[in-house]
Order: sequence, then structure tokens, then C-alpha cells
Amino acid sequence: MTTNEQPTPARQAAGVTAALQGAHLRHEAPLATPARALAIGAHPDDVELGAGATLARWADDGCAITILVASDGRHGTWDTTIDGAELAATRAREAARAAALLGADLRLLGHPDGRLRDVALLAWQIAAAIRACRPDVVLVHDPDHPGRLHPDHRAVATATFQALADAREPTWQPGFHAAHRPRYLALYESPAPDHAEPTTDEAIARKAELLACHESQYRTTYGVTAADDPTATLVARLRTAASRAAERLDAAIPLVEDFRLLDDL
Repeated sequence: MTTNEQPTPARQAAGVTAALQGAHLRHEAPLATPARALAIGAHPDDVELGAGATLARWADDGCAITILVASDGRHGTWDTTIDGAELAATRAREAARAAALLGADLRLLGHPDGRLRDVALLAWQIAAAIRACRPDVVLVHDPDHPGRLHPDHRAVATATFQALADAREPTWQPGFHAAHRPRYLALYESPAPDHAEPTTDEAIARKAELLACHESQYRTTYGVTAADDPTATLVARLRTAASRAAERLDAAIPLVEDFRLLDDL
């Protein structure tokens, strides 16, 4: 996540979602653990924020996970004395640590943070990743979140929609892997979630450990300080968010990560 806004208590508690009133479950059952999943984020740590507990559970069940990060995250600080290239390198190392902890493959596209304007290029790169990874499930930001102004989130989500259409067409880049159509698209950080993936205290702890790898984001995104125990603080907030997500969706289970799920790809 890259932001220039002070973290609010509501955002810290919600973690990744700000669901609208009236959210409801359209997809009652959790997904079966996919053989392969491709999780896409605009910035280092976006995937972990949006779907870290679900990915941790899937990884434990044998899912092969690829994380694709579009931008270098060089603007993810309020400290104007930090060199952008230095922060980008730091964030790449943090992303690598988190991916290693999850057991995921990491692909960094390295586009400039805040400048993801070439949606056509992004779509090509994401479509190529879809064909190469051949995921059963793709996860990405919800492009329709009215409360998220960051253009990178919208650009990556829009590019992913285009990429899914391209990757499934045999006539698109016919010499580059075979066409592939994922079974599901799970949109995290959604204003209108309709699907709940069950989580547990153990998975929430794993998610907190993944986020704790991103030390450069402790203040700007997570609102933790050097005096805090970052992992313990994150566990408490993430558990609150998972409980609230379950309540919003009137889920039969007490802790969930919520998504808008598309299954006609």
C-alpha cells in the first residue's frame, strides 16, 4: 500500500475492506483450495493486506501461489528525506521476505509508483503472467471502490480485467503459452463483497507476520510505532477486521476475509 494520508482508526481496524451497508453473501461456500493462484497488487504489501490470511491457508493446503506487484512503491513514506530509489529497493526486499515466508513466487514489474498509466502494457504483462502461471484463481483490487482514490489500484484492476479477456483468447499472442481461463476472480478491498473465505486465528497470525515483513510501512500504512510489538498489534487489528467482515456478511463463521467473487470469466 502506498498512501500520503494519515491512517485512521477505522482504516486500521478494517485493514482492507470498507464494505457498504447491505452487503450479503451471494457465494455461500468457500472456494476449494486452488492448485494455483495469482495474486496481483499495485504496491508491495497490497496483496498481503487484501488476502494474506486466505493465501496463507491456501499455501498450507498445497496451493502454488504467485504474487505479482505492479509498482516499485517508492512513494510509500511521509519522510521527504528518503531517496525514492532507496525506498523502492527496500520495498523489493520486504516483498521478497514476505513471499518467501508464504512460500510464494514473486514477480516485480517495477513500474514507477503513482504512475501506472499505461494500462495496455500492464494488461499485456498480467495476461502473460496468467498464461505462464495458469492460475485457477486470480486475486486483485476491486476497481469499483469509491473510497480508494489511488490511481494505481484502479489501473491494476482495470488492466487485470483486460488481461483476463486477452489470456483466454487463442488468437492473442498465439506463440506465448496456451490460452488460459481462470475459474474465479476474487476482488479484495471491495465496497460490495459477496463472498467470505473462512479464516482462523492461526491464519490471521500468518497474515500479520507477512505484513510485519514490510517494515517501511509500519507508520504510513499500519499505524504502528517502534514502541509497539508490530506483529501483536497487527494480529489484534486484523482479528477485529475479520470479525467485522463476518458480521457485515452475516456469515456462519466468526472470522473471514471478504471478496467480490466473479465466476463467469
